Amino acid sequence: WWLRGNVATIDRVKVVTHQIVLLADTPHPSRDIPSCLTQNHSTACGTTRPTSSLKALAGKNVLFVDPTDWFCTQQCPAILRNIVVYRDASHMSVDFALHLAPILSKILLAAHLLTS
Repeated sequence: WWLRGNVATIDRVKVVTHQIVLLADTPHPSRDIPSCLTQNHSTACGTTRPTSSLKALAGKNVLFVDPTDWFCTQQCPAILRNIVVYRDASHMSVDFALHLAPILSKILLAAHLLTS
């Protein structure tokens, strides 16, 4: 149902814009990261690398951006570049979002969807 809902939404949005950016969800940790970090070593708080079914939606006028590589290698650590990645069990921390902003900006600039 999730994929069908995204397809329906994209079809509706295509009528009013020439370019759609589909930003996939971030990897979901299997626990509340800050709580885990207070009780364990950071390596015990990571999660496994997810896969996204939304890649199938990429195509003409749809720029698919998968942030998984920004969070994960083989595993998705709780702390990356000395930044706590998540503020709870599903939302990235403000500090990590600020860290990622230039990466997303670069992608949008390259696609001519953002001006510098």
